Amino acid sequence: MAMIRFGQHVVTSSQIFFQSALSFAFVNIRPVVPGHVLVAPKRLVERFVGLTREEVTDLFVSAQKVSMAVEREFKATSCTLAIQDGRDAGQTVKVSELLF
Repeated sequence: MAMIRFGQHVVTSSQIFFQSALSFAFVNIRPVVPGHVLVAPKRLVERFVGLTREEVTDLFVSAQKVSMAVEREFKATSCTLAIQDGRDAGQTVKVSELLF
């Protein structure tokens, strides 16, 4: 079974529903709302400013694709994306990510 590190956690292939060259998306194991998913870079990077330009581009293109899929799956008409970049911003896992 394929696994990807996400900070101090391991994300298994059963949680991952999307992968690109540099990013992956997975379901949150403790969702706050239906459709609560995360998109993260495959390389472990604690803060958003630590991502390369290529990783930022891939992350946001991936987020756009995931957003369309989540809206379609949950019959939603809108989507909230957030980046909690650092402890004081509410980041609980020390890795850069986009929250849906």
